[in-house]
Amino acid sequence: MRGDDLQQQAMFSYISPEARVPKDHPLRPIQIMVDNALFELAPLCRAWLVLALNSPVGREYFARSSKQTTNLASINMTQLKNFLIPVPPTEEQKRIVTKVDQLMTLCDKLEAKFNQTQQHSEKLMIATVRQLLVA
Repeated sequence: MRGDDLQQQAMFSYISPEARVPKDHPLRPIQIMVDNALFELAPLCRAWLVLALNSPVGREYFARSSKQTTNLASINMTQLKNFLIPVPPTEEQKRIVTKVDQLMTLCDKLEAKFNQTQQHSEKLMIATVRQLLVA
């Protein structure tokens, strides 16, 4: 056995926050309120975060900041923490997420229509070539 690890990495910990903070700590009630508020905001925050990270600005930042090694890009916690995420008011976030969802649905429909049109064009071209060869 190695014994107790006194040093911990910044990103990984085997000790939960609840184990670190005493049960009678005066900030415990605030933690519960914050946890409840975050739970209510979670779906929207996740959607907004995905949009921000996948935006052209986000992609450029991570491409510039990442370390490329043998087909694997990596980024450290400092670089991740330094990425600034714009946070508009909640109602604006909702409007943007809704609009992006609508546009993505439209893109999916257009892609399906394009694929269908391409298949029809290929069939038409094959039929035309057959007609020319038979005649």
